[in-house]
Amino acid sequence: VLFSKDMTRLIKYPSAKRMAEYQVPETVTEIAGDAFAHTNYLHRVALPKSLRILGSGVFSFCNHIEELVIPETVEGIPSYAFFCCENMERLTLPSRIKYLGYESICNCSRLKALILPPGFTQLDYAAVGGNAKLKELVIPEGVTELNNSALIDNINLCRIVLPSSLTAIWDHAFQ
Repeated sequence: VLFSKDMTRLIKYPSAKRMAEYQVPETVTEIAGDAFAHTNYLHRVALPKSLRILGSGVFSFCNHIEELVIPETVEGIPSYAFFCCENMERLTLPSRIKYLGYESICNCSRLKALILPPGFTQLDYAAVGGNAKLKELVIPEGVTELNNSALIDNINLCRIVLPSSLTAIWDHAFQ
C-alpha cells in the first residue's frame, strides 16, 4: 500500500492484492482519489477515526466490498466515491455529512436501504442512483432541492421519506 512519507495520506491500495480485509492505519487523515478503485479481493475496509477526507472515486468499482462505515470525522462524500460497488449491502454515513457528490452512491446493486443524515441542502445529479435493490430512502430535514436525476434508476424504490424543507424537485429527479 502506498502512503505519503508521513503516513497521513493513503495514496493507492494495490488492486490485485489478495486480502479480504484491510485496516487503514490510524495515522491516515486522507484517502486519495481512486485509492481503492477496482480492487479485486477486498470485502471489508476498516476506516480510522482520524480520517477526514475521501477523494473522488475512492471506492469506485470495488465489486466485493459488502459494508462500509464512514467515520464521523468525514464531512462529505465526493463524486463517484462508491460508484459501482455492486456487492455493497450496507453503507453507514457520518451524522455530520455536508454533501453527496455526483453519482457518489450510484449503481450499488445490493444496497437495500439508505438513511441520509441531516446537514446538507441538496442532492446532486444521480447522487443516489441506479441502486437496483434500494427499497427505502429517508431524505433528511434541511434538504431543499432534489437536483436533475438525483434519484434516477432506483427501480425498486417503494418508500421514500421527503422532508418538509423540500422546495424544489428538478426534472427527472425520480426517473
